[in-house]
Amino acid sequence: MASEKANSVVETARSLGLKPALLYHWKKNYADRRRRPKNQNRIENEKLLIEIDQAFIQNRCEYRSAKIYRELRAVNNGCSENRVSRFMHLNCFVTVDKKKLCVTTNLKQNLLIWPNIWNRNFSVFASGKV
Repeated sequence: MASEKANSVVETARSLGLKPALLYHWKKNYADRRRRPKNQNRIENEKLLIEIDQAFIQNRCEYRSAKIYRELRAVNNGCSENRVSRFMHLNCFVTVDKKKLCVTTNLKQNLLIWPNIWNRNFSVFASGKV
């Protein structure tokens, strides 16, 4: 079983054009990184993300990064607008745009309706003559 795993690692490394020892080293480092406790920046980022999420949901998903940044700044949360925008983009916060009224006719015009002189009862015999 162990030799099968070793062979699969060797084959994977060779298919990627890497030395097998480098892939073993990368796997060991990955496991170490997973066990490592969260650092202070990551904890602050997660807190900020929770605050952004709450502000976004409270405002019915209509606020973009600038307004959410202003709300967070009002609560004395020190972060930049670019950071808020980046977090919103990375975590797929998409705003819902309001429907806009599309005016298709001008209802306020004061033009008179032209009289129907011919009652649509005519025939044309030559061009320019009725």
